[in-house]
Amino acid sequence: MADESHKGLYYNKVVVAIVKNSCGQVLIVKRKREIDSIIEGTLSWTFPGGRILDGEKTSDVLKKHALEQSGYKIEVKSKISERTYHPFKNNLAYFECDLVVEEQSGFTRKGIERFLWVAPSDLSNYFTTSIDLGVKGFLGL
Repeated sequence: MADESHKGLYYNKVVVAIVKNSCGQVLIVKRKREIDSIIEGTLSWTFPGGRILDGEKTSDVLKKHALEQSGYKIEVKSKISERTYHPFKNNLAYFECDLVVEEQSGFTRKGIERFLWVAPSDLSNYFTTSIDLGVKGFLGL
């Protein structure tokens, strides 16, 4: 996958890792600090990821945040979809990612209370906000 640099964007550029394990479960993380959205409610559970700063590369940011937030090393495969999320002025890009190994290392819990592996069909039990349509299609929802 080719990396991209993101500079001078009005919206925050946020990259999100959609990671499945060998059982077909999806990795989600719970923020230590919940974020309130007037439109969709409280954001607490999410997929691993984070904001891209000027000059950073997509794959580097995804790998760094997945490792810090869950302890798992990932490989970035391809973009699933992209959308603008207006309540937070974020441009969200979702990427299919593979686990390098199914063992943890380097887990710092940076901003994260905990993480879980869940069946895609159970995501609605954790997420209080809408799931991107492209991600839903990728996960077979």
